[in-house]
Amino acid sequence: MIDFDEILVPVDGSPGAHRAALFGAHLAATLGVALKLTYVVPLTSESVMALAKLDKAEIEQLQQQQARSVLDQAGAALAARAFERLVVA
Repeated sequence: MIDFDEILVPVDGSPGAHRAALFGAHLAATLGVALKLTYVVPLTSESVMALAKLDKAEIEQLQQQQARSVLDQAGAALAARAFERLVVA
C-alpha cells in the first residue's frame, strides 16, 4: 500500500472544486493525513482582465485577492464539517 503524507486538492471557486475539496477531505480523514488546498487560476480570468486594460501588477493583485477569497471559503466550509489537519496554501 502507498503511504500518503497529505492530499492536495486544487480549487478555483467552482462547484466542481467544492465537491473535490469535500471528497479530498473525506479521503484525508479516512487515511489520517493532512488535506492541502491550493488555488488554481482559471485561464479565462487573466484574459478577461487583460481586455479591461489592467496592467500586470493589477492583474496579479486581483488574482491574489480571488485566491484568498476562494481558499477562505473552502477552508470555512471544511472547518464547518469539523475536518482537521487542513492546510491552506
